[in-house]
Amino acid sequence: MCRVRSHHREPGLGTHHGRFQITIEDVARDDALATTSGVRAAHVRALLARLEVCLVREDGRGHLACYVWRVMSSVSPAPYVTFEAFLEAEDKSDGRHEWLDGLVYDMSRGTPEHARLSAAIAAELRTSLKGDCVVYGSDAMLYVAETKFSTYADAIVVCGPLATYRVAKLGEAIINPTILVEVLSDSTEKYDRGEKFAHYMRIAPLEAYVLVSQDERRIEVFRRPDRGHWAFEAATAGESVTLHGRALSVDAVYA
Repeated sequence: MCRVRSHHREPGLGTHHGRFQITIEDVARDDALATTSGVRAAHVRALLARLEVCLVREDGRGHLACYVWRVMSSVSPAPYVTFEAFLEAEDKSDGRHEWLDGLVYDMSRGTPEHARLSAAIAAELRTSLKGDCVVYGSDAMLYVAETKFSTYADAIVVCGPLATYRVAKLGEAIINPTILVEVLSDSTEKYDRGEKFAHYMRIAPLEAYVLVSQDERRIEVFRRPDRGHWAFEAATAGESVTLHGRALSVDAVYA
């Protein structure tokens, strides 16, 4: 049996009897496919550049030994950027970026409608959750320690004491969101529903993930269950969703 392993604990790397199988390899070859699947092509390529193959066979004494070869690849790995270096550069940057375990990605700029909806839902959440929670705008950085991921959501709600990951003199990022909100756009919707949500799921205090459509009056909520799959709720014009025990009107957000 051959086993494919990576220095990154990345879903999608599989094991298959008799040969090694990389289920994300086709995605890495095709940027369009990578976009469709919600996986960043640049991250996949950097991942593949660091692959090793472990061939497990008997060592002559009845024991299994692992013989390791590094996969020869034409892919050049991106240089590793520490989180501290990322924070320092981000403080001086005119744009915003994401950091994923040493790799840095540009974040696309939103449309005026995207900005309007982000501000509107943040305002409605402040009103409905006043006294119980604090709402932070899109300038607040988020850090997911479980996956070594840093990003910005369109709105972050923290109910209870705020907890942050602080790097002295460089900055800090929120680590205990109760609710995360993303306004969907054509360029980021698959990512927000896929890879980004997968990171958010790993945040233990997160109660709900909220997606706001730009194309219609529609708000979707994914709630963390006690067990099993995340629960899903969607509301459209004339309806409301419940967040942290409070009703949020769809029409109020889009007014």
